[in-house]
Amino acid sequence: AMQLGWLPLSSCGAMAVAMLFVLSRSLPDILPSSSSSSSFIGADGLQALAPVVRVTVGWVILHYGFLFYQSWTKFYAHKKMKAEGKKDGKAPSFLDVKYSSAAGHKYLALNGDRSVGNMLEQSTVFLVSLWMHAVFISTKSAAQLGWVWIASRVLYPLVFDMGIPWLLVSTVPGYSIITALILPVCLKVF
Repeated sequence: AMQLGWLPLSSCGAMAVAMLFVLSRSLPDILPSSSSSSSFIGADGLQALAPVVRVTVGWVILHYGFLFYQSWTKFYAHKKMKAEGKKDGKAPSFLDVKYSSAAGHKYLALNGDRSVGNMLEQSTVFLVSLWMHAVFISTKSAAQLGWVWIASRVLYPLVFDMGIPWLLVSTVPGYSIITALILPVCLKVF
């Protein structure tokens, strides 16, 4: 049977070659130069994009909020499991709770991990779609949809432990909003 181990390796190699090409073409952008650089959109353009800038700042705040929440859930789970472990002599170390599945579904540990994981899984396509919509379609509708997407992410840790169908209250609106952001751009281009 043919082994496919070469496929991921060759894909990594192709990405490395592509990145080297892009970096080589970007050297003038990276290296110091005597010419000054300023925003190509100017002050008026920045004001026009301000609503989407604010959504992006909201995304940054939520992203770090989820990271802090994830960290807190690990400390909380460790504290609870340590107290339980004193009774039976099997208290896990903090590293066991933070970096393994020692806490499992207990004490919000998985909730914190999945809140961060889901945020990361959806963020790249959200941010790209948000900004493409803002630049090519409408800043106002991009900002409105962006805030609804952020609200749908805020719901995620609240509904995660309830499972399906409650989890869909967070995820389906997120997917729908990303579609609403990117589809009009695609329809204009294709």
